[in-house]
Order: sequence, then structure tokens, then C-alpha cells
Amino acid sequence: MNASKQLSNQKDVARATLEAGCHAYEDGHIARAARLFLKAARLGSVEAQVNLGNILAAGTRSAAPDFDGARFWYRKAAERGSPEAAWNLTIRYRGRGNVRMHRFWLERAARMGSEDAIEQIGV
Repeated sequence: MNASKQLSNQKDVARATLEAGCHAYEDGHIARAARLFLKAARLGSVEAQVNLGNILAAGTRSAAPDFDGARFWYRKAAERGSPEAAWNLTIRYRGRGNVRMHRFWLERAARMGSEDAIEQIGV
């Protein structure tokens, strides 16, 4: 199999896994959704990286919020161009009282086109 075909198959698997994770989440199966999002995130799905970050940041009935885990996945997604991930980092750092990192991610989110960030800094 050539590299292009393999990459296409990987994207298809990531997309299908992401969609299965979204359905699991909507059905209230958060742990299953997190496992599926993790699989899709590892395959490179930016949306899955953000979704997994959201679950980790919020915590679940059986797991406390995990800032470090959420930050890891948000940063991965932001590095791949997700303004939503950059905005989520802004919120998380603000909630932790880290003004310097809050400002860094706020400005980055605004540059990436996050309407929330743009509105907050008045650009």
C-alpha cells in the first residue's frame, strides 16, 4: 500500500472513530467516548483532541478533572491550527489564575480567529 493510500485510510479510521465517540458522548457513555476520542486523537483528529481535552478538563463521575491531560491535548490541537483548542487553553489558564499563560493563549487564540478571544481583547 502506498503512503498516500495509507494516510487516507488512517484519516478514515480517525473520522469514523471520532464519530463513534461523539455518539457515545451524546448517549451519556463518557468513558467510552473518551476511549474513542483518545484513539482518534492519536490518529491525528484535531476535533478528537479538543473533545478529549474537554472531557479531561471537566472530569467524569469516576475521574477528577485532569488539567495536565487536557492541556496536552488542547496544545496538540492548537499546534495543528484549532482556535477552539487555543481558546480552551485561555479559559483553563484563567481559571487557574495563571495570568501570563492566559494572556499568551488569549492572544494566540485571537490570531487564530477565535471570535471569543477577539471579543475579549477587543481586536
